Amino acid sequence: MIDQPKTADEKRENKENFALAENIKSIREAEFIQGKYKIADNRKLNIGFIDYFDKLLNQRSGYLSNYNTWKSTKRYIDQYVHPSTAFLQLYPQLVI
Repeated sequence: MIDQPKTADEKRENKENFALAENIKSIREAEFIQGKYKIADNRKLNIGFIDYFDKLLNQRSGYLSNYNTWKSTKRYIDQYVHPSTAFLQLYPQLVI
C-alpha cells in the first residue's frame, strides 16, 4: 500500500490492494467460523449451561415427538448441575 498516494495510478493500486485485503479477510473469517483453524472461541465457554439448555428446550416445545425427552433431561440436569455452571466448568465425569 502506498502511503499518501499522489497519482491516479497509485490511488487505483491502493484501492485494488484494499479490495483484495478485504476479500482475504472475509475468506479467513469464514474459515475461522467453520473451525478450519482449530482455534477455540473461549467466549462461548463462559455461557451458562442451564441457560443455554433452557433456550434449546423452549425452541423444541413445538416438537411434541421428543419434547418430553428434553423435559426429562432437564430434570436430571437440574439435579446434578448448579444453575450458575458455565460450559467451561463442565467435565467428562459429570456427564458419564
